[in-house]
Amino acid sequence: GLPGWSIEIDNYYNGHDPTSEDHLTFSFDGNIYTPEVWVALPDLEDGNWHQMRVVVQAPHVFVEIDQVVYLDQEINGFYNFDAYVGFTAATGSLTNEHLIDSLVVTEQVCGD
Repeated sequence: GLPGWSIEIDNYYNGHDPTSEDHLTFSFDGNIYTPEVWVALPDLEDGNWHQMRVVVQAPHVFVEIDQVVYLDQEINGFYNFDAYVGFTAATGSLTNEHLIDSLVVTEQVCGD
């Protein structure tokens, strides 16, 4: 119910997913059932670390994983809100590791 946007990396098919492929989605306000956009991903469950870079300069959204660009487009929506950075992971009754090794958040505000 909180305003915001989210990027999902999903490697398990659930009935509400837009595809049975591993995928990345971009959604507003936690609405995972109807993402604004989705793109297929390769299998990232290979036991290796992967680097993800996200740049949001509303309405432009850029996402790359392991230096491969998967999302680079304008997505119209509400971006002006008080923000928090958070992570979540779920497996239902299955098990899996969801690890973050390093996080860097930068913000640049330019005035005239």
